Amino acid sequence: MTFAKKVQRLKGKASSSDTIKRELEDEIEDPAALAANHIEMHSKWVHGYNIGRPRASSIHKACIRMHVIGTVKKLGKQEITTVRTRLLWGYGNAYHWWVQNTPDVFGLRRLGWWKCYACGKVLYFGYPPKQECKFCGASPRAAFYHEHSLKLESPFPVSGHPDLFLDVHKLIRVVEAKTMNGADFVKLVAPLADHEFQCQTYMWGCARDKNLPVTIDPEVGYILYISKKSIRSALPFKMFKVRKNASILKQIKAKCRSYRVGVEDYPKSLPDPHDECIRNEFRNYMAKHCVSRKECLRYA
Repeated sequence: MTFAKKVQRLKGKASSSDTIKRELEDEIEDPAALAANHIEMHSKWVHGYNIGRPRASSIHKACIRMHVIGTVKKLGKQEITTVRTRLLWGYGNAYHWWVQNTPDVFGLRRLGWWKCYACGKVLYFGYPPKQECKFCGASPRAAFYHEHSLKLESPFPVSGHPDLFLDVHKLIRVVEAKTMNGADFVKLVAPLADHEFQCQTYMWGCARDKNLPVTIDPEVGYILYISKKSIRSALPFKMFKVRKNASILKQIKAKCRSYRVGVEDYPKSLPDPHDECIRNEFRNYMAKHCVSRKECLRYA
């Protein structure tokens, strides 16, 4: 009997009595079965979101046709999570929080919005807080990094949340932090394409974002990779300099423009389906799970 089936059998026996439940709990000796008995094993739906303008994090492979249809038809999307995906996201969230909220990686050169979690108000844009909250008087330890929300309008609508801003000799630059498994980290010699497109979008977008009270360097940004595995012979960090790339920006702007025109002149100016869907005659995973599939095929 597998530990999963054993846990199910024991849970099936349990009644409302805490005593009986505790006795069944004490029968479990296998460490994996014990973990499964206590951990929230069932899948959970994450909070859904509405389909809108392209996002920096996925713009490299984004299907603009899906974004246009989703926006016009007010479609939403939900993603189901498993224990494994929640663990991976937990790793990523923990590393991001560590980089943003402690001086362990970038010291006191971190810049951004800071929010007081005692009163819930955003305090200011700048370096890590040293003073009490000006609204409620809470300790500076109650203030945490609050990611900037990039949301550009016409002519190039795009959205996203850059991880961090860094003071580099009086220039303020974008930093994107990524975690990576040990094997892939060792082999990494250049940023992944998705990440470079994301960083390029933030460098360009934040430099023209009027909601930022500072000037962001549009010429150079950084992608920081953090190994999830401890490496004795090398630093568990790799940081790549991302220089402004006219060719990549041309592709990013073309996608954003295509989205705007598609929404404004729907369905006459609907963008073409994604290349992957065309190659696979809409039998690929992307097409089968696309929220805009029905409307997309209607005009395909």
